[in-house]
Amino acid sequence: MNVGGFRFRITITRPVQSFDNVGQASYDQSDSFTVWASARSIRGKLTDAGVQEMAGRRYYEFKVRHDDRIDYGCNITFKGQTYRPERIDRTDERNRYMVIYAFESDL
Repeated sequence: MNVGGFRFRITITRPVQSFDNVGQASYDQSDSFTVWASARSIRGKLTDAGVQEMAGRRYYEFKVRHDDRIDYGCNITFKGQTYRPERIDRTDERNRYMVIYAFESDL
């Protein structure tokens, strides 16, 4: 992996649970932090028949240094657009890097 390729700043937003005055739980996206990442668009894969699988959504592959704060409940903001993680892969056994496959979200 080319560490020099980590030239983009992405913002990771984690949900924080809060309770209203009657005890009902709600989640706000207020706990956020930024990390360096490489980003690559992987939108629109083709099936064997040559038909595009995903027609409207953009998919991105983000590579970041391993961080335990990043999980499936997070939102990723990149170039003003919000993405939701669909798959998170640890690329090596020493937990140095993570690959996050995320899709465009309308939140």
